[in-house]
Amino acid sequence: GTMALPPKWALGFGQSRYSYVPESKVHEVVEAFQAHRLPLDHVWLDIDWMKDYKNWEWDASRFPRPAAFLRDLHQRGVHVVTIIDPGIKADPSWQVYRSGKALDVFVKASAQ
Repeated sequence: GTMALPPKWALGFGQSRYSYVPESKVHEVVEAFQAHRLPLDHVWLDIDWMKDYKNWEWDASRFPRPAAFLRDLHQRGVHVVTIIDPGIKADPSWQVYRSGKALDVFVKASAQ
């Protein structure tokens, strides 16, 4: 069969850099694109959106209201793509890490 096409916005222009923080900086970038009538379909957020580099956890000091932030950009016609790292931070206080250790799901070097 044929492969489904990704959403149209994913094929459009995406703005990215190492990081846009705090949340207000992302708004500034979007506003500048729109003020200059430049196409902008999505903005990439690099690792600094995460709390302590933990996948799936927003840094509340940089993005205090993530749901409202995402909703606002979506209303402006801009999607947000957050990076996800292929690793899990080795932090025993983090439930995701503890769960992975308990289930023995992490990739190990052959010497281990």
